[in-house]
Amino acid sequence: MPLLLIGPKFYCFAIVCVTVCARARVCECVSDPMLNKRPEQNLSDQLSQGPSRTDRTRTMFAACLEVLGMILSVAGWLLVMIACGLPTWKVNAFIEGNIVVAQTIWEGLWMSCVVQSTGHMQCKIHDSVLALAQDLQTARALTVISAVLGVVGLTVTVAGAQCTNCLKEETVKRRVVYAGGVVYILCGLFVLVPLCWMANNIITDFHNPKVPPAQKREIGASIYIGWAAAALLLSGGTLLCCSFSRGARSSFPIKLAPTKTITVSGEFDKKHYV
Repeated sequence: MPLLLIGPKFYCFAIVCVTVCARARVCECVSDPMLNKRPEQNLSDQLSQGPSRTDRTRTMFAACLEVLGMILSVAGWLLVMIACGLPTWKVNAFIEGNIVVAQTIWEGLWMSCVVQSTGHMQCKIHDSVLALAQDLQTARALTVISAVLGVVGLTVTVAGAQCTNCLKEETVKRRVVYAGGVVYILCGLFVLVPLCWMANNIITDFHNPKVPPAQKREIGASIYIGWAAAALLLSGGTLLCCSFSRGARSSFPIKLAPTKTITVSGEFDKKHYV
């Protein structure tokens, strides 16, 4: 009999406790702003917070690749123009009976020079382009094309670099920088072909017994400078192309929030309030 009297009261007390706990849980969920937000709102909040740490690291890495690639490419382009202008592509060789050291003969793309032992130098521009050897004609054309491509590559790369605002869309900037890297690689290849061709001809003539010792030549300083320029151009263009990859660049562009304007009365403009 006592169990029958206690049982219903205990059941009623348990039901009341469960009801109170359920209401408290519902109130807690309602008061938590993170739980009330929908998935779309959570995504928009994450986007409004800006790029993550990984995105910032990738952006900085891509910017470093771009700067390094541009430095190497511009340095190689300058060396190409120096090698193109210097008249030291071929230098006379002092071998066997050719012991005349009173003068040194230099041959370049545009002129030939004779340097006396007293320091006096006399240069003569090539009279006719068609009278030149085939390797000199090809070297002239390709080095000039390489110099022009260097200007084009610099313009394209600067337009798409992250440190400039010439282009707004991140995807377009990536493609423009990639195009600049390809232009610099072509620039390095154009200057590398005549260098290797002329060096091969010089070495072949040097070891040819039919060529008189007085007409044998050695590789001059301009060819070595050109090889260094080609290496810099190829390296710089490769770095610029590597900055195009998704692993280097972040798909989350960095955008700064607009600055709030102040009205004449000293208060913030109402359009900035939500």
